[in-house]
Amino acid sequence: MEQWQDCEAVERHPDKVSGAWVFRGTRVPLAALFENLRDGASIEEFLSWFPGVQRAQVEAVLEHEALAAAKTIRLRLTTCWGVPWAFNQRSIPPQSVALSVSGGKTIGMPRQ
Repeated sequence: MEQWQDCEAVERHPDKVSGAWVFRGTRVPLAALFENLRDGASIEEFLSWFPGVQRAQVEAVLEHEALAAAKTIRLRLTTCWGVPWAFNQRSIPPQSVALSVSGGKTIGMPRQ
């Protein structure tokens, strides 16, 4: 999870939650967000359960994760199918991947 070092909404300290990545200024690990969303919780529910976490932090983390996933997809296409990098950039630009909230659920969808 080294990818988080570039996300300003999170931090990691060896003396805080055993060095896990947490939302900046809290002791709430990022894993709590992803586990709760996976189990069907909405962002609103998560924020109510962890009042120290701000909506902007959650949005930043989800956007950061979506961009990291887009990069991984491009890498896998290049590695598995030998697709030229330029083709990957036109086909799956990072800005085409976003996480949106619909009916209280987080879903992945292309930006319009």
